[in-house]
Parts: sequence; structure tokens; C-alpha cells
Amino acid sequence: MPRKTIKKDVGLGRDPIALGLAGAYIIGMLMVGLLHAMVSPISVQSNLSYNTTRASSLEKSVPSAIKQEPVRPAFGNLLTNGSFEFPLLRTESQLVTEATRQFGWRMAWSTQSNPKILSLTRQPAVEVLLAHDSWRAADGSQYARLDTANPTARPVKTPTLVTISQRVSGTPGAYTLSFDYAPEPKTSAKDNQLTVKWGGKVIANISADGSKDTVPVWKRASYSVELTSEPSLLEVVGGGAENSQGNLVDNFTLVPTLK
Repeated sequence: MPRKTIKKDVGLGRDPIALGLAGAYIIGMLMVGLLHAMVSPISVQSNLSYNTTRASSLEKSVPSAIKQEPVRPAFGNLLTNGSFEFPLLRTESQLVTEATRQFGWRMAWSTQSNPKILSLTRQPAVEVLLAHDSWRAADGSQYARLDTANPTARPVKTPTLVTISQRVSGTPGAYTLSFDYAPEPKTSAKDNQLTVKWGGKVIANISADGSKDTVPVWKRASYSVELTSEPSLLEVVGGGAENSQGNLVDNFTLVPTLK
């Protein structure tokens, strides 16, 4: 009698051994993936630490002669508010004291001011003017007048000639001080006289006649100065007749002299 062959179903759902092996395989693969995800950030962090340490080592290897070389200032203006653009005016002119935020300049009555008309109640102030009509600033939209307006009622007199100054610090060396000046239109030379001082020493005396001008005619003046390890004082002294007209200035710059 022929022998019958019995076929067994070896599907995973009915074979516990095969099912166990498959489960173990899946769990093993998941563990490998998890370990890889955990190890990768550590490797990246290790690389970063290595690069940082290497950069530090390279920095230490730079010759001291190079590292200690003085840093030259950028070719920018060392003076603050050299064009009198702060504060931003909303009227044609404004008297500004040194307490005004962002103004940058200190003020005092000029030595030319008549002691007989000095006021103990009025603080020194510079008159900042807003460019209008054909009266243009040399730079930007505002400029200054060093023979300021008298805010009090006539005939009460107060000083009007003012000195503006800044104390400047920077890398020692040669610098060029430049600024624009103009006589006030329809005024004579006696109304437009400036004295410029650097470190207490006079470096310029300027007189300009605007009697034939109808608008400010700006001229650029430049002078060579030296900065030392100590701060240097720049003073611009308004002089001439004390009558609230004359001595227009703008666009002060102090930059390293190019060699």
C-alpha cells in the first residue's frame, strides 16, 4: 500500500521557533539603529572639540610680534557729530547745549565775549541750523553757527560767541583734521573769524568776508595734527563782532593721514 506524504504548514504564525528568530532579528536591527543615532552626535561633538582645540593651538603658534602690533583705527571719523546732524531739527534753528544727548561737543563762551554783557543765567549754547531754500549745509542737512542767536529780549544782552570742543583719543600717529566754514551771507569779515586750537596750540586763524554772498559759500580747510597716547583737545573758537551772525561751520573730520 502506497505511503502517504503528510505536508506540514511551516508558516511563521504556527511555528514558534521561526517567530522567535524573526522577532529577535527585528529587535536587533532596532538596537543597531538606536546605537548609531546615539553615537553620531558624540562623534560630531568630538570633531568640533578637536577643531576648536586645533584652532587654539594655531593661534598660540602665531609670532608674538604679529599679535602685539597696535590695531590701526578704521578710516572713519574720530570726531562725534562732526556735521551737527544730531539732534534732528524740526524748526529752522535751535540753540543746543552740551547737555543735549548725542550732540558730542562741549561748549563755553568764547574768550572774545565781552565780559560786560556776560549772563550768569544763560548756559553756553551753539546754534544749529537746518538747511533750507538755497542755504545748504556743506554735509548732511544741518550746520552750526558760532555767533549764536540771543534768546532774550533786547536790550538785555547776553554773550553770543561760543567755543565748541571735543577731547579725542585714538591710536597715536599722524592725522588730518578737516572742516568746512563759510561766512554768513551779507556779513563782513569782522563777523566771521575763527580760531582753531589743537592741544591748546593755535593751528589756524580764519577770517572770511561774505558781504557779497547771497548763500553760504563753503570752503574746506585741512590741517595736520598728531595724536599721542594722551587725549587731545580740539577747540573751535568763534570770534569777531558779537552780534548773532557769522561763523558758519560744518563737516568736521579727523582721520588717519594716508601715507
